[in-house]
Amino acid sequence: MKALNLDTNEICRLYRDEKLSRPEIAERFHCSSPTILLHLKKGNCQTRSLKEAINLKFDGGKKHPNYKDGRISSGRGYIYITDKTHPRAQKSGYIFEHIVIWERTHNRILPKGWVIHHLNGIKDDNRPSNLKAMKRGEHNNLGEPYKKRIRELEAEVMLLKSALERQQLIFTPNEN
Repeated sequence: MKALNLDTNEICRLYRDEKLSRPEIAERFHCSSPTILLHLKKGNCQTRSLKEAINLKFDGGKKHPNYKDGRISSGRGYIYITDKTHPRAQKSGYIFEHIVIWERTHNRILPKGWVIHHLNGIKDDNRPSNLKAMKRGEHNNLGEPYKKRIRELEAEVMLLKSALERQQLIFTPNEN
């Protein structure tokens, strides 16, 4: 077996400064990943944790195959987006999308003790026209019949818009 003449300083530089992974460096030097690890240790080069390595490989998650532009759905039907700078963001950096949209639309921060209500009751329908800010107590007193009626009216509006686009007339059984 022939001995490899590897430059430990160059390996450390590629790992530390160029952010190459051990397998990428090993491929460049035609050797194994464990050999690169030995040289990193020999050069006192701090190795990355698994979390750091994954973060680098997937560019903080953006290159991961399951990445959806920083948007995720909660188990309760709401949409979260990434905004680490928002004062209401969770430790993970996620915040409800409807809050961000309402604040951008109204150019102000949602007051403390207030919530955003989805007028049609659909929790992932974050159109500005479907969002209304209200005090938490007011929100708790809203009834489901209003949500149902709004959904019915929106379905009717969609039907009418579709008919207008196709230049169709709509007749209902009640008309003469």
